[in-house]
Amino acid sequence: MDNKNPLSGQTANPLSDYFRQPGTYITLPSNGRYYKQPPKLTESGELAIYPMTAKDELRLKNPDALFNGEAMRGVIKSSCPDIADVDEVPSADVDMILVAVKMASYGDDMPMDISHGCNESDGKSQRINVSLGQIIGTLKPIPAKLGIVKLANNLEVHLRPYNLKDQSRLLRMQFDSMRALQSSEQREEPVEKQTEIANAGFAQLVDLSHDLMIGAILKVVIPGTGEAEPQEITDVKFIADWLGNLDRGSVDRLETELKAFQEFGIIREVSAKCDFCQEEYKTDMLFDPTSFFSEGS
Repeated sequence: MDNKNPLSGQTANPLSDYFRQPGTYITLPSNGRYYKQPPKLTESGELAIYPMTAKDELRLKNPDALFNGEAMRGVIKSSCPDIADVDEVPSADVDMILVAVKMASYGDDMPMDISHGCNESDGKSQRINVSLGQIIGTLKPIPAKLGIVKLANNLEVHLRPYNLKDQSRLLRMQFDSMRALQSSEQREEPVEKQTEIANAGFAQLVDLSHDLMIGAILKVVIPGTGEAEPQEITDVKFIADWLGNLDRGSVDRLETELKAFQEFGIIREVSAKCDFCQEEYKTDMLFDPTSFFSEGS
């Protein structure tokens, strides 16, 4: 035995059999596509979801970590150890995972405060119970052919949905812009200065949206002519230069296709009946951790 190496001869932890076990298994809307490092799935194509730890719950109590996206990254990394890089998780998979983590940690029933906004309610809200298992059951997988766009010039563009890294970058920018504006207001700076800060935040958002679209382009295929084979362009710099010189109509086509990814995953609406006017209606269910994990946690 090498006594100089404190790790040599180390035995397995006798408590390992008592570590947390998967609380549920889910089918990802992406079916594991769009990951550079595909997640480890079961033979039936499902991902294991583990319940949150006490450390995970503490992450969700940190306001800064919630608003800049770090809390969500940490929770997904902890509850989905079979995903090698959580930054690669597509947005539709994020929603599904958050619901599954909540169910694995707290059970199927989730209390939720909703407001119909009718005259009879007088601004009051009511509490309903939502079955997370039923929400998971509304899964609508992303079609394999979605994300392939043929432009008028015959270029074929292959897209991926926005992922957790993209969401985190957007959250951080919004968080920083909000903080800068709040700080300016607290210092009672002139309105002109506050307007300057708001305009700078908007300009940064425009630039980030452009960068996110560049990242969402997997490749651009130039069609073959004559005996020439089609050429696949994957170099990010080449794609960025091309996108910066693309006509507005083509950019709109790409934006429309990227938005189409949002139509798949789990249904975000919940059916309810107003306690005050008895009308049946649908209400949106938010999946960001600042609100989603606040109830029942």
